[in-house]
Amino acid sequence: KDIRHRRIAAMLILMYHCGLRVSELVSLPLNSINLKKKQILILGKGSKERIVPISEAALEEIQDYLKIRQCFFKSKDSKWLFPSVKAKDGHITRDFFFKFLKNFL
Repeated sequence: KDIRHRRIAAMLILMYHCGLRVSELVSLPLNSINLKKKQILILGKGSKERIVPISEAALEEIQDYLKIRQCFFKSKDSKWLFPSVKAKDGHITRDFFFKFLKNFL
């Protein structure tokens, strides 16, 4: 798989296994994931926070993705789990996610 497919696979598995909305998924800060506790802190609708457990399958996929994550940004670092060089906010957009998913399937 190329790195773009590995990223979308990580996103789909994380979204499905953790019950995330697309908007929550694309705007996840890297520091919202606690790999040791196997949890994600989600800032959802209405700025409500919730803690979501990460399944073993999602945890493995995220750990694999983190090895290639630096390929998706040019600066020193990005605070986003799924960064984008082109997006104004610094993370991939909902539109990009849906377009890539449409082409992926």
